[in-house]
Parts: sequence; C-alpha cells; structure tokens
Amino acid sequence: MNAFCTAIAIFGLSACGGSIAETESGDAGRPARKPAVLDASYAEDSPAMGVGPIDASSQPTELTLMCDGSTPQLSLKLPCLLGGDFGGGDHVLECQRSTAPSTYSTGNTVFTMTVPLTDLSTELNQAVALPFANAPPSPPGYSEALGPLTGTAVFSQVDLVSDAFVGTLIRASVPWEGSLGDKMTCVVVDGPFWAVAGPFI
Repeated sequence: MNAFCTAIAIFGLSACGGSIAETESGDAGRPARKPAVLDASYAEDSPAMGVGPIDASSQPTELTLMCDGSTPQLSLKLPCLLGGDFGGGDHVLECQRSTAPSTYSTGNTVFTMTVPLTDLSTELNQAVALPFANAPPSPPGYSEALGPLTGTAVFSQVDLVSDAFVGTLIRASVPWEGSLGDKMTCVVVDGPFWAVAGPFI
C-alpha cells in the first residue's frame, strides 16, 4: 500500500480499491445499506407518461352512432363530461347528443357510466373493457340515463387534477330509444373519445 493509501486507511476511508458492495456493507453487526436504485416508488414525484395536463385542441367535437329504428342520425357530443370524484377516484361520465345546446341539460344525455379515473392513470395505452370492471354504480340521480356504454377503450392521457381524459373507442355500442319508443342498440363508430370536467358531481 502506498503512503497515500496508508494515510487514508488510518482515517477509515476506502478510496483505494474494494467493491461497491464492500464499501456499502457497513461495520460488522450493522445491516448493509441498500444501493440507491430508482424504482416505482418514485412515481409520486415523477408522474407516468400521459398523466397530467391535456392539450385536446386537435380532438374531434363529435362521434357518430349507427342506429337502426325510428331515430334520426345520432352522434355523441365531444368532449363528454366528467363529474367530480365521488369516492375512491371514481367519477360520473355523461355523454350528450351532438345536437344538445351549449347549456348543459340532463335531458340530452345519451348514456351515463362510472369512470375510475385514478385507476385509468395506471392502465394507459392498454385495452380496457367497458363498462369498467368493479366500478361502483353512479350516485342517485344519474340512473335514469340509458347505458352503459359497452365495448373496448384505450386511454392515452389522464388529467387527475382537472378531471379529463383522452382515448379511443373500439367496437363500442350503447342502448337507445327511438322517437316511437322502440328500443335499439346503437354502434359507436371507432374513433377518438375524450372528456373534460362537467358542471355536476
């Protein structure tokens, strides 16, 4: 050992060789320190890709429905609307007809369903079955709407602060009642599907 390393050794420092494991093992009788490794526990400091503010300026303003029976051409108005968190990260989703006036009215709602927004933030870019498995029923006051929407969706962005999402609907359908009272199933044309915060809980 050279004079420099000898001097370092006197003070208990190990700058002249030895592995990282030996350096981090600590004194005898003390548990070894774990090496610093970035893992999933850092997710709260570094949000997953796709979680955060959404720029929806390029998203469409309606989604076409193909219906049989006594109903005129029907389409969904986009964005759909999300209510506030009513417990456990769950939100009521309402989608209205594209002919609905700009002023919100429950009478223009095509379907209602519960969206587990918090859970969606961990399932981005994965095919998710609709309605959502194990999602609780919507709070009282929303059950009168037709629905739920069934099919598959892939969500690419979720905003947990402003209550919004962007995704795509695939092979989806929703029940509807025609102008003569006849009940039917309307097929949703595959396409972008997005929602923002609505004026309800």
